[in-house]
Amino acid sequence: MFKYNLNNINSAQQFAEVSKVYEEQREYIERKDAAIFQTLEESKKQNNLLAEQIGALKEQNNLLNEMYENAKKESEENKKQAKQSNFFGWISFAVGTTIAILGVILGIIF
Repeated sequence: MFKYNLNNINSAQQFAEVSKVYEEQREYIERKDAAIFQTLEESKKQNNLLAEQIGALKEQNNLLNEMYENAKKESEENKKQAKQSNFFGWISFAVGTTIAILGVILGIIF
């Protein structure tokens, strides 16, 4: 990775070149570390936001489940009422028909 071995430094020029390489590598590592840290902070923020969104979705899901259960109960109740109404409708029809027939018969007889 390094261009020069510290044991082979013979002159000030070589020392300056090696120092420059070390400084560039140090700056690169600092920039890389800063970028990693920034990415980590952004990931934490995003995770917090996602956790909040999941919480909101859970609440919405619970509300929707409650609404579904209420609608289901109401549907069953309406079904029962429809059966009762149908039954009473047929009884009313039978009673009306019987009265009409009796009226016609009594009208013919009297």
